[in-house]
Amino acid sequence: MDLFSDSIDTMELDSIKQKISDIYNKMLEAYYKKANPGHNDLELEDFMESNALGFEGAEEEMDEMDELVSMLEDMLDDGEELEPVDSSGNAPDYKGQELRNKSNDKGTTPLGTYRGLPTGGMLTPADSQTKVRTTKEEDPTGSINRKNIDEVMVQYAPLVEKLKEELASLKQRKRIGIKEFRLG
Repeated sequence: MDLFSDSIDTMELDSIKQKISDIYNKMLEAYYKKANPGHNDLELEDFMESNALGFEGAEEEMDEMDELVSMLEDMLDDGEELEPVDSSGNAPDYKGQELRNKSNDKGTTPLGTYRGLPTGGMLTPADSQTKVRTTKEEDPTGSINRKNIDEVMVQYAPLVEKLKEELASLKQRKRIGIKEFRLG
C-alpha cells in the first residue's frame, strides 16, 4: 500500500492524519482477526472503538444526539442533592450554609469618628467666611526723569583696513594660481 499514491507534493496535515488513522485501523483489524478467530462483528467494533487512534489537539466528533444528551446532563446536574417534598406538602429543611440578612447584619465595620468641620483644601466658596483685602499703590507724583542717551561711537577704520588686506591677499593667490595653471 503506497501512502502517497493519491497525493500531491503539498499535502495538507488533515489528509496525512486521515491516512495514518486508516492504516492504523487496518492493522488493528488484522491483529484482532488473527488473535480472535471466532469473533463476531460487535466484538470487533467494540475493540476498534476502545483502541482507536487519537491525535493531540483533535476534537472528537460528536453527533447531534450526543450533544443533546450532554446538554441535558449539564442542566440536570447542578451538584446539589435535593430532598423530595414530603407527603404533607412541607418544603424540606436544608442544613447547608444559611443566607445572611445584610440589612440587619452588624458585621465587623469599625465605628467612625467625628473630625469636626472641614478645613483647608476641603472648603468650598460658600463655606469660607474670609474677605480678600487689597491696598492700592500710591500714584506717582512729580516729573518724569529723562536720561541722556550717549551716542555709540562706531569706528569703521580698522574693519576697512582688515578687508583691504584680505582682498589683496586673495588677488595675490589668484595670480599665483593662474601662473601655476599656465605653467603646468
